[in-house]
Amino acid sequence: MPGAGSQISNARSTSESNSTSVASTSRSGVDYRPDIEGLRAVAVLGVVLFHANLPQFGGGFVGVDVFYVLSGFLITSLIVAEVEKTGRLSLAKFWGRRMRRLLPAAAFVLLATLAAGYVLLDALSFRQATKDIITAAAYVSNWNFAAQAVDYLAADAPPSPVLHYWSLSVEEQFYLLWPLMFAGIAVFCARRGITAFRRRQWATAVTVVGVLSLAWSLWLTGKNQPYAFFSTPTRAWQLALGAAVALSASFWARRVMLVRTLTALVGFVAVLGSFVLLRGADAGTAYPGVYALLPTLGTAAVVASGIGARSVPRWSVQRLLGLRPMRFIGRLSYSWYLWHWPPLVLVVAWVGHEITVTQRVVCSVLALGLAWVTYRFIEDPIRRAKPLVTSARRSLLVGFTATAVVIAVASASTALVGGVSIVDKPAGGLTLPDPTAASTYPPGTYVLGPREAQLQRPLVYNTPCHVKALAGPELFPCEYGDVTGAKTVMLIGDSHAVQWFGALNKAAKARGYKLISWTRGGCPWFELAVKNMKTGLKYPECAAWQRNVLAAVLKNPPDVLVLATIEHGYRADLGKEFLEIDESQPLVTRAILRSLPQFVASGARVVVLRDTPHMGVDVPTCVTKNLKNPERCAMPRDLGFAGGGIDARTASTVPGVAVADFTPTLCGPAPRPCDVVRQGMVLYRDSNHLTPTYSELLAPLFYPYLP
Repeated sequence: MPGAGSQISNARSTSESNSTSVASTSRSGVDYRPDIEGLRAVAVLGVVLFHANLPQFGGGFVGVDVFYVLSGFLITSLIVAEVEKTGRLSLAKFWGRRMRRLLPAAAFVLLATLAAGYVLLDALSFRQATKDIITAAAYVSNWNFAAQAVDYLAADAPPSPVLHYWSLSVEEQFYLLWPLMFAGIAVFCARRGITAFRRRQWATAVTVVGVLSLAWSLWLTGKNQPYAFFSTPTRAWQLALGAAVALSASFWARRVMLVRTLTALVGFVAVLGSFVLLRGADAGTAYPGVYALLPTLGTAAVVASGIGARSVPRWSVQRLLGLRPMRFIGRLSYSWYLWHWPPLVLVVAWVGHEITVTQRVVCSVLALGLAWVTYRFIEDPIRRAKPLVTSARRSLLVGFTATAVVIAVASASTALVGGVSIVDKPAGGLTLPDPTAASTYPPGTYVLGPREAQLQRPLVYNTPCHVKALAGPELFPCEYGDVTGAKTVMLIGDSHAVQWFGALNKAAKARGYKLISWTRGGCPWFELAVKNMKTGLKYPECAAWQRNVLAAVLKNPPDVLVLATIEHGYRADLGKEFLEIDESQPLVTRAILRSLPQFVASGARVVVLRDTPHMGVDVPTCVTKNLKNPERCAMPRDLGFAGGGIDARTASTVPGVAVADFTPTLCGPAPRPCDVVRQGMVLYRDSNHLTPTYSELLAPLFYPYLP
């Protein structure tokens, strides 16, 4: 992505030595723009400083937006110049240039990351990294990471070492489709003899794409922020804006210097202001949405102001961006973008804890050194190689080969990861392991290993019965257990309720109860407006779902109602702000005391489950690192229940409510720590959710509550 338009921005000309010159003509027939190369430097610096966790650059992630505008402008300028010069657009040559320019360096960094990940990552994390690397090599990783971002159960997963490739995927998809649109319009105009109006047709198409994309982005940001952030359709308007600037070049070329200079200054301040003022979704900013207009319009203003300018005032933005250090970083921006993220993730995985801001800055500087090596020996030589420059076919072959090699190596590398010794499950099936009994399995031998545990999901997880955090508030018929049973038990709550589905489903079958399961990701059973844990935004769907559930219970009450939710995890929504978790606890308590009597009034026998312990680490990952000593991953009881059992303690004060505390079974007798492995079985699929296998074994715990 930072490599967009390299045929323009990397073209050398003698005018660079002129301190007042901002443009000259390259062999492509398009002006070389030192200020654009400097703007690429600003963009990559914003991203790097943001990922270095410098608090002053909390909005540095919008450097990606800057790159999109530059890509739209530069690529469209190249397409228009070629069509107007030759009368046609060679798609093979266009895609060949893109491939030899971008794919070899990207493939090299992916292979290097794969090799480093094999050494530094645990087996489970490495397996996931290989999947991410494959999608990155195929340039569809934005959709991969969008899906991961909305997976509520993936919240504890460490970041991918190739997460930053999402933006490259968006750009490559743009490179695939954008020239097709321009070429199609050019052919349409040529066949109808209206080539003089070709730019008008292009501008119309670009405007339609941009307006529809912006409208979709604004709407989807409020509904499904992760997809709005990662998806190509919601980012296309930024690329289209850059294209619109390119198509309106003659208009901007006629502007007087004072207007140009002030336009550039305002735009540059908007970009830098975005770096400093904006924050990510975790801070409550619904991005991209309307906030993306600030850096996007700012970038467009800087780019437009420099069109056709041969000299500018010494104090202008163009002069600042055209300085030699800025141009140097701009030339390395693509390689630096490729390299800046993997070391940050891999170093943290290696040392086992978060690193300081200073250490992150050091990693970023080292990544700049790797970027120079990559640019000097891979990126630039391949881009300029005469056999490739003169042959679109060979350029395409190089690109496809680079992609194929990465996919093949990543696919094969999982075979190199050492697994755990898995023994067959006992012929009589698994039984509930005694927390006080010594294991009968040799160290490192498992009947349910960490990889299997990590992949397990409750039966209802991929059904409408467990509602995802971004879905609507509707309730669906969700009958399990003994569907012909005369009595009914109902399970309501968030993912900490659905983890008990296996146990309650098995218990319901054994006791002749029909089970109705209504659960929703990141949404408690009590009525309280809360922050969406996944998007970091408001969660009106949760409030509507809570009302629907209460109405359904009051209309057709079950015999037994089981309520469960994460304790000490919700941030209350006050309308204009979200309270912190600790500040939210009094509101949580009041909500419980307000909601429980309504459930009791339905006539159901109400049972509130005390929460399961929080292990503080991703259990399968920790066990993978300590296969023969999994006790190192056990959590001291006081830390595992650091929330204090507020929900259960509050519920116990409400008449007609029974509180079920299964801690003795989960953790054993006090004061021993809470186990993560018992009798060769990993008990948790992440840091705080039981595996479905273990949950089913806990079914007898519910027998007393299902008379």
